[in-house]
Amino acid sequence: GAVVIAETQTGGKGRVGRRWESPAGVNLYVSVILRPEVAPHRAHELTFMAAVAVAEAVASLIGARPVVKWPNDILIDGRKVAGILLEMSSETDRVNFVVAGIGLNVNALRQTYSEAVRDRAISLSEKTGAPLDRAEAARRVFTSIDKWYKIYLKKGFPFVLDEWRGYFTSVGAGVRVVSFGKISEGVCAGVDTDGALLLKTVSGTVERIVAGDVETVGKASG
Repeated sequence: GAVVIAETQTGGKGRVGRRWESPAGVNLYVSVILRPEVAPHRAHELTFMAAVAVAEAVASLIGARPVVKWPNDILIDGRKVAGILLEMSSETDRVNFVVAGIGLNVNALRQTYSEAVRDRAISLSEKTGAPLDRAEAARRVFTSIDKWYKIYLKKGFPFVLDEWRGYFTSVGAGVRVVSFGKISEGVCAGVDTDGALLLKTVSGTVERIVAGDVETVGKASG
């Protein structure tokens, strides 16, 4: 439950080593330390827990429901407003601790980002049309994490995953997945009980994706 908050980051990073741009004084950059009594192979479940918590906080701040991109990016109008990165210290049979790193774009202006991400990023204030109180944004994020972490520990991962599915809108959409250097294309068939992405290929087979980058290349059916 210990929390570290930064005004800016000189080495902010996202998944697969990507750089997370961290302009000073406008956004929320936090790390939350968790010590769940779960086996290391289940630690990925906390990624979904954190995504639900952040999505819920974002919804309360903008008055609209965001979308979760598998497994843990939070999108508003198709653009990324928050990213989550979990890193773990573990032994063979137990997790020592997990650090949940969360970047939430609160008041950043579009022009403050590099051209590389400018068209793919959005802030809460861009959606609401007015600056937001970062302390209040932080309070809502931490309150939501506290709530959903307790739910995860008490009710288990299936309950959290069901809530996560409510923010996931890619089922039936055409997607391209880059996983361990392999590129696969097909239709998103949802996620399984472990949270792995299910990809129905053109041949009709269903591939189970446990890690990778997903890009939507077509609208969801229905």
